[in-house]
Amino acid sequence: SVKEFGLLQPILVRPLAGQADAYEIVAGERRWRAAQKAQLHDVPVVVRNLSDQDALQLGLIENLQRADLTAIDEARAFRRLADEFGQTQEDIATTVGKSRSHVANIMRLLELPAAVQEMVQRGELSAGQARALIGLPDPLSVAQQAVTKLLSARQLEQFAATLKRPARGKRASPAPKAEAAKSADTRALERRIEEALGLKAELKLLGMGEQSLLTLEIRDFDQLDLVVEKLTRR
Repeated sequence: SVKEFGLLQPILVRPLAGQADAYEIVAGERRWRAAQKAQLHDVPVVVRNLSDQDALQLGLIENLQRADLTAIDEARAFRRLADEFGQTQEDIATTVGKSRSHVANIMRLLELPAAVQEMVQRGELSAGQARALIGLPDPLSVAQQAVTKLLSARQLEQFAATLKRPARGKRASPAPKAEAAKSADTRALERRIEEALGLKAELKLLGMGEQSLLTLEIRDFDQLDLVVEKLTRR
């Protein structure tokens, strides 16, 4: 603890212009507050002459080291480094010791509606769950359903993938040869599945026909619940 061992890392400060022996904390304010709480009024510091821009940038980088930082906090800090300091994702990754893909994925969370971002801030959604919502037509509705139904990130990714897939009628028309290759038996099976489940179904034979891929078009979680109920009914 700070009280037992003191500050193990100095606080970074800069002199305040026009004020003798007065300094501004640039990085380490949380450590300074912890020291004050522990009645440690003398703490090690590093004094550097910094411009306002450099001080702001170092403060942002310091803030990114917090253990309680949410994914949205991190994304907003990355965005500020990019917008205010002209850093590329590669630059940011090098600065904070993360991979470029991590920086890119986190920054994409800012594409989500503010209400969904707040759900991440409150801990209702994880960063992994939130990423699955990017690109959906109504991410807030799906996010609310995910919270209500306690879906894992993997389950949400799978459901989101079905929503992102183009509707069957809007797909590019397959080559006539491929259509002809689908047997009458396969089409009959598709119709039986559609009648039984009340969903559009597509059945594809894989490889030499030893395996099949069944695709069902499911609009929402309620419809998914009905399908599961029908499939598990004895």
